[in-house]
Amino acid sequence: MRSRLIGSLLLVAAVGLVAGCAPQASTPPPTTSPSASADAQEPEPAPTATPAAAEVPFDGDCSQLLSVDDLVDLLGEGTQAVGSDRSSPQAVLYQAQLHASGGMSCQWSGIGGTISVSVLPSAIVPEAVVAENDTVTCGPDQTCDAAVTAGENWLSVSAPTEDAVKSLLANVGARLIDAGSSRAAEYPPGSWALPSCAEVATRAAAAAGWTDPTEGYPSDVNPSGHVNAVLTAHGALGYCGLGADGKAARVVVMPGFAAAELPDLGLEPMEVPGADAAYLTEGEAGPGVYATEGDNTVLVTGSSSVTTAELTDIAAAMIRDATPRPTPSPEEGE
Repeated sequence: MRSRLIGSLLLVAAVGLVAGCAPQASTPPPTTSPSASADAQEPEPAPTATPAAAEVPFDGDCSQLLSVDDLVDLLGEGTQAVGSDRSSPQAVLYQAQLHASGGMSCQWSGIGGTISVSVLPSAIVPEAVVAENDTVTCGPDQTCDAAVTAGENWLSVSAPTEDAVKSLLANVGARLIDAGSSRAAEYPPGSWALPSCAEVATRAAAAAGWTDPTEGYPSDVNPSGHVNAVLTAHGALGYCGLGADGKAARVVVMPGFAAAELPDLGLEPMEVPGADAAYLTEGEAGPGVYATEGDNTVLVTGSSSVTTAELTDIAAAMIRDATPRPTPSPEEGE
């Protein structure tokens, strides 16, 4: 640029000499408009979209699913709503994951027994779960259950008799169709993918210094049923157990939502490497460690021979080795 400017000045000087040093008209310097300067600035980054919130039928109000007359017909006079299970920190976190998945769970108890009703968006229910539960089955504990699709909702019920189950499916199903659809919340950025139980066993045993781990907990402590199968398939709830060296542990992974509940539960704070926050609980079966990273939560409990230090090491390993949830394409959605 500088050499070109010098060359231009020399040319002007030469022309001036040839013309007898006639005065030359000056050229005003170029000006830059404010708009051009603004255009040259880097564009501001687009604002980050807020993940869509969950939509739950009737805003989760169980009284909208069954009338008092319905309850009397099913269980007799004096039937009472049991309410959401908040008997333990884990139960509170479970309800948070259920609600974030667009679901609700209701229970009533009376002289005729207990009935349970759960609702989830049909969009997150695997076809295999729908096919396995669309007929009424009754077990030896005098509990019958079934699940059907009601509009854009999926309805799972249990009751003391087959007739009661059919009545629930008909009455609640009709109300859900009128209520419209439910929707699971979008997972926030940084949410974990659920690890497989084989991965959990390997990570946990290595962290605790145990050898030859096997999947599964010695006792049947992992929840089962239609709703838990859906929540696991949706990536909202993962239960895994392992045993090694005469010890046993259970790991519960809850990505995306439940972490916000923990600070309000009055638990004892503790330190877990890599965790944003961690808490210790003491139960009849032994201690439990809750640890959070971002919006994700991991709970580690163990048999009576497992130390708090081992539980802490397992929780730290689950955080360290966590993998992010895949981002769905626009066509797939959440």
